Amino acid sequence: MKHFVQTIFCPPNDKFEEYNLESRLTDETFRYLKDMKINRILGWGWDSRESSIIKTLELCEKYDIEYYLATSISDEYVAIPIAHKGHKPFCELTKEELDDLDNRFINNFNKYTSYKALKGIIFADELGYLMFPGLLHAKEVFEKAFPGYDFYTNFLSYSINENMFWASFVPLKEDVPEELKPFKLEGKNSITFENRYNWFNVFVDGLLANAHFNCISFDKYPYEDCFAKTGPFMHYGYIDGVAFFRNKKDQYHSNFFSYIGAGTWFKPSRHQQTEEEFLLTMNINVLYGLDGFGYFPGFYPIDFVVEDGFKNSDNGLAGLIDINGKPTKFYYCLKSQNEYFSRIEDDILSSSFIGVKSYGKYYNGFTYDDIKDMPDNEVIYMGDIPHFYKMDKQSIDVINASNNVVISEFNKDNKKRFYLVNMSTLYSNDVTISLPNGTYTLESIEGTKSNLSNQISISIKPGQGVYLIED
Repeated sequence: MKHFVQTIFCPPNDKFEEYNLESRLTDETFRYLKDMKINRILGWGWDSRESSIIKTLELCEKYDIEYYLATSISDEYVAIPIAHKGHKPFCELTKEELDDLDNRFINNFNKYTSYKALKGIIFADELGYLMFPGLLHAKEVFEKAFPGYDFYTNFLSYSINENMFWASFVPLKEDVPEELKPFKLEGKNSITFENRYNWFNVFVDGLLANAHFNCISFDKYPYEDCFAKTGPFMHYGYIDGVAFFRNKKDQYHSNFFSYIGAGTWFKPSRHQQTEEEFLLTMNINVLYGLDGFGYFPGFYPIDFVVEDGFKNSDNGLAGLIDINGKPTKFYYCLKSQNEYFSRIEDDILSSSFIGVKSYGKYYNGFTYDDIKDMPDNEVIYMGDIPHFYKMDKQSIDVINASNNVVISEFNKDNKKRFYLVNMSTLYSNDVTISLPNGTYTLESIEGTKSNLSNQISISIKPGQGVYLIED
């Protein structure tokens, strides 16, 4: 049986008396994880104490969850002259200093290899291009020392400026100096929305063309922004990123998932994220035939509690598990959704992805006329989909759709499969379709319907997807 990767970013913490925080390293919280079908924890978080890591590994083994270690030693590999966190830049290390760094890196991971739940390392998150050489060196050292373990890093989305391209989100007092840049971002590679596939391709290939990664991912939280004249909308960068990285998955033969934002953890300029918005991002992943999902925050992060600018730590509105170790509304939402996915994941992961097509006029509380004169309105999803895998014609015919529905087509053993996603997060979508010859089974969150054929009508709830399987 094949299963979706179900990853959480931000692990549970043990007790922090100085912040009046109780331990979330308990059987109760791990039972919540199993209820949601979480099967991987990325150990990137505030609590990096060795005792906490060991306790997490023990609980992961007990509940059959994979664990990826994070280590602050990674910071030394990705130190660059413009952003180094007090470390000597990687490019300036002597051979003796580099050997010492490599040995400390190996020894740190080696402390935990006796634990069966340990499956790899999360080396870094959202690095800039100038940090790639240190990461690639560390990857080579790691894989030589620990064959069979996974080396994982997460990509930025394309919603960045040139400083972020080179140096990630590190606050800089001045622009990255020209002498540090190995090439210029100009012409077709200048950082504009129109050029996004060009320069972002240069960025991503800076890693993927130089080493094979078993798993790739990116994060873009598409509901953070809100324009005053619109209702809630999805930033186009999300579906764009999913389609772009699906292409990279195929190009480099890697598994791929994207991150799903679990709630509103920042002080919002818009409404709180809804369950329907959460579900839409999940279903877009399934639409493009990805290998699973990442969730952020898994456990509400400790550093968000102690810093200004964040909220919703303990009221059920952010994270899968709140700061007190209690389930949020997104826990219940994910638990229900994964009960549905458990019925289809083996079949869809065993099928060949063919492509996608968009149908129907998109409406989510605003029209194109409402936004046509707004600056940067190209980032508002309005029903058009990226060119990657975009089909001119599908085997399925859409006779009518009351809102925008995007449909992907798959094939398994010469049998057709279709995944239909209602792109509206506010309104149900009544879709009438004509199926190719044969009989079909419909799987949805409501249940299973069998022996369907010819013309059928389906009502798809906001943000939801349904799966049609040729019998």
